[in-house]
Amino acid sequence: MQLEDIMSCLKKYKSVPDSKLRQRMVNAVQHADGNIKTALFNAVSASPYLTYNAQQGQAALKEFAVKYAAFVVSQNTVRSFHASVCNVSYSTIQQWFSSNGATVGLWMTIDCLVEEKELSNLQTNKNQILSSMVEKGKDPVFINGFLVECDTGGSSIPAKLFLNLINWLDTSGQSLQSVLPAWKSSERWSTVQDYDTFNWFAGVAALFAQETDAYNTVKTAVDQAIGVRTGPYRYTRREVVATGVNGMPLYSDVTHERYEYGEALLNWLNLSDGPAQYQMRSGSSPNNFEEKQQESSGCIRENTPIRMADGSVKLIQHIEPGDLVLNGHGTFSVCSTEQIYNPFVLEMYSINEESVFLSPEHAMMTDRGWCSLNPYLSKQLNPNVTINRLEVGDRLWRFKPHEDGSHAVEKVVVANINVERAEAQCFIGYDLHFSEGYHSYYAHDYLCLLSYPEMTIANILANVKKHMSAVEEIQFISMVRHNEMLFRKAFGNEAMNHFLFSISRLGGKV
Repeated sequence: MQLEDIMSCLKKYKSVPDSKLRQRMVNAVQHADGNIKTALFNAVSASPYLTYNAQQGQAALKEFAVKYAAFVVSQNTVRSFHASVCNVSYSTIQQWFSSNGATVGLWMTIDCLVEEKELSNLQTNKNQILSSMVEKGKDPVFINGFLVECDTGGSSIPAKLFLNLINWLDTSGQSLQSVLPAWKSSERWSTVQDYDTFNWFAGVAALFAQETDAYNTVKTAVDQAIGVRTGPYRYTRREVVATGVNGMPLYSDVTHERYEYGEALLNWLNLSDGPAQYQMRSGSSPNNFEEKQQESSGCIRENTPIRMADGSVKLIQHIEPGDLVLNGHGTFSVCSTEQIYNPFVLEMYSINEESVFLSPEHAMMTDRGWCSLNPYLSKQLNPNVTINRLEVGDRLWRFKPHEDGSHAVEKVVVANINVERAEAQCFIGYDLHFSEGYHSYYAHDYLCLLSYPEMTIANILANVKKHMSAVEEIQFISMVRHNEMLFRKAFGNEAMNHFLFSISRLGGKV
């Protein structure tokens, strides 16, 4: 490598390589602070951001990573995470670029320069190149010619890089000091005299404003971190659980479960060497907890076709009382006036290439019998039916129409099971209730089990015995008796008489 190669490369730098510096600063946000990397960029492969003077620049880049991540969080209103930070704005970011442009900005620019293909052997010929540059750097004719060329080209960047490259080749600074007198003697010295104070980040700050590529890269990571749900976590609080015979409230410790969103991000926000070290952590916390929702009863997704007794189909939400639905025995079942409508279904599933249309506890008929993805909840809805877990390899029963109007049942092998969780909006689900006929029907032409909750007295009492402690049984009976008139209005006198007689026999209690 000759000096001519160096000069040719330098002269191509008529402006600061802003886009390259932007990418290095994005890399710094992702990797300079280990805690941020863990919270936001754990899956991002390491990329270089600073080699020259890396040790001296690390603290400043870690500061930038913390401040910029805090800035992006401050703009994110999802679950009120923005309330968790304070005292940070885009002007904070601009100030950092202004304060570090002559140091970190220069070092990154030198990194970009020495990575050019033309300078690939620079390290190998370091001493030879340094000697040639110092020799030329003391020559007034070379200096004036170089500065005139820079002036003609409209940029002093090549000349500033020439001086800083000498300093990179000889970190002691002695070589640079040996050439500076000749440069200062030039009448064009004023164009490069800020070589050591020049802000190399002057054009980079704007590339980190809102809606820029750099901003959106970090925003995407923050959005994803906030969307991560962990839990459920259990907690206990004292609540009113019933009313005594004298009208006084009865208290008990009640255990609840809740999910947390953005837990890893909040953990970082709460670190002492996170935003708090720059007084950017507010006293507020995000609204990132969500009470665990009860698992939804068995539902069929809105707009799923149901096979009617005459072989036609009807969307499930359009089924009306008295409609005749084809069941699994080849006869019809009569739809009652009751129908489940559930706009809060969190998860749906299907098989093979089908779009999801069943909640996990909704069972379908297979060669092994009824199967679902959540047999435990399926059995709560259908306590008298044996239900197994649906598995790949099962053979599902599907309606197959014939041209003459008849039909058969074909077997479909489960090659894969698709599960989809609701994101921005829950699924809308429906299910039917029959006043007559077998409790099965064809949804999307797959034979499905009716999943209407069984609200019999026997089922209620079985749940009381299974899920309540002795104290909770007493509280339940007390609550029912205290509100007897309301229950009579809801259930009717005969049903309530039978219910009261039944609960009086719970564990021999009267």
